[in-house]
Amino acid sequence: GPIMIPLVALLTLPDQTPVAHAVIKTAGNETAITDAQGRFTLMTDKSNTAVDLTINGVQSAATGVQVTFSGKTLSITTSSSNTVVATSPVLDVDKSGAVDATDGVLVLRKLTGASTIDTGVVLPTGQTNSTVIHSINSIASKLDVDQSGTLDATDGVLILRKLTGASTIDTGVVLPVGQNNSTVSTAIDMIKK
Repeated sequence: GPIMIPLVALLTLPDQTPVAHAVIKTAGNETAITDAQGRFTLMTDKSNTAVDLTINGVQSAATGVQVTFSGKTLSITTSSSNTVVATSPVLDVDKSGAVDATDGVLVLRKLTGASTIDTGVVLPTGQTNSTVIHSINSIASKLDVDQSGTLDATDGVLILRKLTGASTIDTGVVLPVGQNNSTVSTAIDMIKK
C-alpha cells in the first residue's frame, strides 16, 4: 500500500483565519481535531487527502476546500459560506470532538460551584480549566435540563448520568411538575448535537 506519513495540517478560512476545534476525518476514517490555531496532524499518503476530507461532517468536495502542500505541511482553506465553521456540539465543553462522560464531569463540577473543574481530567491540547469554564458559561442558558428555572447541581447530575449511558437518569431526583425521565433525557439529547 501507499507509504503513510504524518502531515501537520492547517485549516483556515480564505482570509487566513484559523478554524479551531473542527473535526477532520479522512477516507480512511482517521479523525483529528484542529487546535485553537487550526492545526492538526494527519497520517496521509498525500494522494487522496484533498478529495476525501470531511470537516465537521461535511464532505470537503462539496464545500469549496482548497488543499495545498508545502514540504510536510498541508494547508486547507475552506470558504466561509459552508458549515465547516460550525463547531462542536453544545455539550462538548472540552472541545474533544465528542460528547462524553468527561463533559458531564466538567459540567457537574462547575454546577456544584467548583472553581477548578479539570482535576484529574486530561483536556485536549489548547484547552485549560478556564477555557472549559468559559465554554460552560457560554451554554449556561441551555443547561437547565429539568426546566426548574434554576441552573444547579441537579442539572449536572442528570447530564452526567445521561452521558455515562444510564437509561434511568432521574433516580433519587425530585423533578419539577411535568418533568420526567423522558423529558429530561430528550432535553439533554438536544444539546448533545
